[in-house]
Amino acid sequence: MEGLSELLSVVFFASLVIFIIAFLVLSLAMQRQKRNPEYKSKHNWKHITLYSLLTLIASLVLFSFTSSHTPEAKKEAAESSSESVKKASIKKVDKKKAAAKKSSAKAQKQELKKERAKNEKINFKEYKQDLTKFPSETHNAITKAYWSSNLGQTVVVLNDKALEANPAQLKMIAHSAWKSTESVYNANSPMPSDVNYIVDVEDSTGNQIATTSAFGSFKFEGE
Repeated sequence: MEGLSELLSVVFFASLVIFIIAFLVLSLAMQRQKRNPEYKSKHNWKHITLYSLLTLIASLVLFSFTSSHTPEAKKEAAESSSESVKKASIKKVDKKKAAAKKSSAKAQKQELKKERAKNEKINFKEYKQDLTKFPSETHNAITKAYWSSNLGQTVVVLNDKALEANPAQLKMIAHSAWKSTESVYNANSPMPSDVNYIVDVEDSTGNQIATTSAFGSFKFEGE
């Protein structure tokens, strides 16, 4: 098959040369015949041109067919096919890796979210524990401090002796209790989003002495 391809290539180039020459000669003969109607060429250049063209086309078709069936061509085709399969396989692996990476990132994100929620719950629990220490830490100036789940806020109860002070002194005592609660709240943050920093400072009967304003600042009710 390889020898036939070489032979056809020779035939192809030979017929190409003959076709070009025949075409040029035919063109010259036709021009000469126009100038001299009695002129006749010794050879039928139309037939030569036509036959050389047909030979050219036939040899080209046969050459293309035989060259594609040579061992080298088959080897190249096999290598090309193998390379295509390899590229497709690599692309498939890359897609799987990308999908696995995306899945892993999503799983990590969910895990971090769970871990964050867990830590926030622990912080909230410690915040409530720290509130219970207020009476001993203030020598009972604060008799009770707790998180009210019903109200959704913190309640600090002052010793009723504080009520014997004048308004300015009572405001100072209430602000100190409110500020202490704020420090404990910040120390245990972050906490769940539904745990707001709203503090009511009350007396033992539940009368409100101070609270957290809508702007998050201290608000004394005696003013």
